Amino acid sequence: MKLVTVSTFTALSLFALIAAADAPARKPPVPPPAPTNAPATCKPAGDISFEIDHTIAKPQTSTLKIYANGAWTLTSTDKNGAAGPSGGACLDSKTSAQVNDLVKSAPWTTTSVIHCMARTAESTVYLSNGKALFTEMTCNGQKLDDKSAKALEDLKAIAAKLQPAPQPGAP
Repeated sequence: MKLVTVSTFTALSLFALIAAADAPARKPPVPPPAPTNAPATCKPAGDISFEIDHTIAKPQTSTLKIYANGAWTLTSTDKNGAAGPSGGACLDSKTSAQVNDLVKSAPWTTTSVIHCMARTAESTVYLSNGKALFTEMTCNGQKLDDKSAKALEDLKAIAAKLQPAPQPGAP
């Protein structure tokens, strides 16, 4: 009985070796091609053309930075100080150039105006390269010149369209 078991095993082993030797060589699977419509990526670098620092009530904040190279980043914290929606991407070249032109073409001058004494914790500071251009707040004592006010409205419209990409696993 043992002799038959060993012979059967040996015969099967030889058959497997012969079959493997005659089989065509298997090629590793070819990965699928990269999608042609993949979004461009860029890294935040260089000057910050336009920045919006929005404080709702400490520690609830959001900061949007648009870099001269077209990259943008958004960071935020919720009312408990925990990280909120964050992300970034790249502006198309036309929008990036528009942001840079709007910031550079406006004089960013303010004049004092009569204002009320009411205050809230909410404010928004608009900056370029670390320099404050204008601060929006309740009962602001400063008024922005007309050309800069128009540029700021256009910049805010561009910023309103920027949303961080959904995070994996987020609802």
